[in-house]
Amino acid sequence: MPSVLIKPFGDLWRETPHHPPMSFLARERVMPRRSVLVDPAFPSRLKELREQRGVSLRRLGQHVHCSHGFLWDLEAGKKQPSVSVALLLDGALAGNGELSAMVREMSADSRGHEDARYHDAPSGLGLEFAPD
Repeated sequence: MPSVLIKPFGDLWRETPHHPPMSFLARERVMPRRSVLVDPAFPSRLKELREQRGVSLRRLGQHVHCSHGFLWDLEAGKKQPSVSVALLLDGALAGNGELSAMVREMSADSRGHEDARYHDAPSGLGLEFAPD
């Protein structure tokens, strides 16, 4: 299938070579909705591990490619880590999987499979789903 470019032509659109046709651009891709569940103890455990290792926020940030401000927000519980950031922090602080075990990604559509310790944690998303 040759690629085409859609260019405006007056009130009409026309297809030209090298870019996909309008029908391709208009297709909606269904992506699974994901949310991150973080154990409420994550911020304090992160700070505890960092201080035990004698690492500053700046130094840790350089190692895991995150800003020290973001790490401070993680330790303060103002932001939530992604699963990949938790894995990086775990590796950098030699947490032996402890930090990464405190962060899980799950489908926002799944129900009834949450771990009880995650229920009191603020989601930060401000979203609620109505029951079916």
